Amino acid sequence: MSEPKTYRIRIEPLRWEASDPVSAEHELVSRLVSETLKSGWQCYTELDLNLIDAGKGILKAGPETSARIVLALVAHAAHFDDLSRQARALAQNEMERINWHSFCPEWEAIWPARQVSAQALRRVMRRKLPLGCEHLLKLADWITSAEWQSDSLYPLKAFVKAVEAYGDIDANDTALRSSLSRVARLFRNSHSKDLPKLAHQIETTLGVGTDIPASAPDQRQSAGPDPSQPAPLGSPHVLVQLKQSLGILPEDNTANVEVGFDHFPLRSDSPLREEHELINMLLPEVVERTSYHNPVLSLTEAGRAMLNRDAHARGKVLLAAAERCVNTHFVPGGGLQDHRCWQSQYAVQGVLGSLLRTEPKLDRNGLFDLLLFLSALSGHHWTAHAECIPTLIVQVEQVTSESPLTDGERHVLHRLRCQSVRTCPFGHPAPEVTRLNQLLRDGLFMALVPGEAWSDAVNLDVGSLAQAVREKWVELLQHAASATGSRPSLKWLKTAKEMLKKLGTEQIQETLQRWLPLVNAPRTVRLLGGGLMSRADMSGTIHDDNATCLRGLLWMTPEVVSPDLIRAIGALTVSCYRKIPGGGQRRGLCLESDQRPARCRATGLAEGEGEVWIGAKGNRKGLQCRRGTVRIAAPRIGGNVCSLLRIN
Repeated sequence: MSEPKTYRIRIEPLRWEASDPVSAEHELVSRLVSETLKSGWQCYTELDLNLIDAGKGILKAGPETSARIVLALVAHAAHFDDLSRQARALAQNEMERINWHSFCPEWEAIWPARQVSAQALRRVMRRKLPLGCEHLLKLADWITSAEWQSDSLYPLKAFVKAVEAYGDIDANDTALRSSLSRVARLFRNSHSKDLPKLAHQIETTLGVGTDIPASAPDQRQSAGPDPSQPAPLGSPHVLVQLKQSLGILPEDNTANVEVGFDHFPLRSDSPLREEHELINMLLPEVVERTSYHNPVLSLTEAGRAMLNRDAHARGKVLLAAAERCVNTHFVPGGGLQDHRCWQSQYAVQGVLGSLLRTEPKLDRNGLFDLLLFLSALSGHHWTAHAECIPTLIVQVEQVTSESPLTDGERHVLHRLRCQSVRTCPFGHPAPEVTRLNQLLRDGLFMALVPGEAWSDAVNLDVGSLAQAVREKWVELLQHAASATGSRPSLKWLKTAKEMLKKLGTEQIQETLQRWLPLVNAPRTVRLLGGGLMSRADMSGTIHDDNATCLRGLLWMTPEVVSPDLIRAIGALTVSCYRKIPGGGQRRGLCLESDQRPARCRATGLAEGEGEVWIGAKGNRKGLQCRRGTVRIAAPRIGGNVCSLLRIN
């Protein structure tokens, strides 16, 4: 007989009082966990409640009992999550903590039991249950306690549906509103592309964000210069490399000297020379170490020197770190053979994050220089620092109470606003975006994610309409944003046809003919490339949610087709084959596969009106066409012939 294993922490099932209102449900869940683990169930497989006696009891429960079972399941899952945090805290380093399933012996006694509760909860929440305030609070607190939110570990989508089913939340119910706001903020700042949509659904239920009134165009004209136009801001000698790349400062011939392992070009007129020297001293202490990507400043001599500075001095070091981070997007990483260079580039990213968490202080110029840097980040670089944005907005509100915004400061806030929109708001922006709108006072209406030429045109056109017509367009765009499949269903097309009739064929044709050519235009808010070891051109990228909406609009075009619209769709199809430097071929935004690997048909053309056929053989160097062709003159991009079009 094998001896029982000993663990470094005390591991036992959840205990509850006999007087607990859900004690019977706790007992049922406890039996479920015990019986499932004894059956040999593997935690990486889906749990089938029909195979367990306790699971059958859960499935047979009525709605009221099932609602109480939800409370019990959340309590059990939260209990094992707490045990997992204790076990991971015993890890020797970050690698062991993240991969605790390989390094922590406690994993086998904690995680399978946790997964039984979590998967059973997911199964129960598929039903329509009378979940009230208490249920939502417990679920919200459990979700926010997680180190990272993932729908594979937590029933996030089911939770959001439960919030929507709950209905309007009383303004005086501060506890629930506060908990849901925390969940929405975590979702919105998540690295996941799907969670910002869930955040928007929660914020809409909470009533966060309001439509811009129909008089918005007049407000935009009277608020001041167009904030989308670049203008000088901050210190003219800080973040010069970034400002020149964004067109804020002109190019110059100021002398510079290359310093540090990361080959940073230190300008002769830099006011941050002392701070850069401190970073140069830090890099040899962290490169060629296992934690080079996320150095702990308190464990290095140069890092302690940074932390021991006062808040204003740390702010200057933060700006110097921002300059080093910008440089990583312009200076090649030296390849794998120059490991000190690319490890230093990762190290300065970690130093920046560590300094941001120390709450440094900046003067007005430094504050807007930092905001400009953050507004130029893309992808996970942006989400890694998104949590500090609300605090920085508060500082902006304080400095603007002393004197009005300059043109350059307005431009930075416009860029920050565009970056803060994580999903299509359809007139209901997130709280941070609403606060930036109040600072800019330009009356900008946002239906799609701004920052792209075509989405900016959509926002401008829809925002300039009368309220009644605008609501119809927003409804149409929301329906287009649901085009997530490979092709439209009959139900989807029927709904789209009804919406199009409300707006009129001629108006739809003219509007799409104006929007579609702009899809191929560069981004209006320029971003830094997303890579360190490679360089990517972000000017041709399209936000995923905007791309989905574009796909939906193209699915609708058979109802409003015209020869000019066919040509616009053909040009758009061609743009999908354009190669983005450092990013590969553009996504096939308007292509629908007809299950033949060598041929795609452009979606959105009516029968008999015309067709665009683009058939690619092998590496797409040869394009073929069916039913007669007219070759359209087009430039060669990446060696590919761009367009073949036939119009009847």
